[in-house]
Amino acid sequence: MEEIKHYIYVLFEACKPPASSPEHFQSKPSQDTPARGIANLLASHLNHPVNIIAYSSRRACAKLLLQKNLEIQDAMHELLEVDESCQEAILMVLDAISLNSPIQ
Repeated sequence: MEEIKHYIYVLFEACKPPASSPEHFQSKPSQDTPARGIANLLASHLNHPVNIIAYSSRRACAKLLLQKNLEIQDAMHELLEVDESCQEAILMVLDAISLNSPIQ
């Protein structure tokens, strides 16, 4: 164990912590809630390369959208601006919702 501690100390010896914390750590983000964290996690896995993860995320997002969950709506809206693969994954979710729950 002492060998590992010594090795880590040698690796990071030149790295000194900053005298003060960065500005973005001074204030709490406006959307820093557990619900938004889960929504961001689900939305970020919509186009995951492992199919079971992507499908599970899409299914969960679809259920939350059907429940009119604002956090998942905001997370997916932000994801629309990322890239084309994210847009395609969101369209798959919206298409599945439209097939299972027509507009009322």
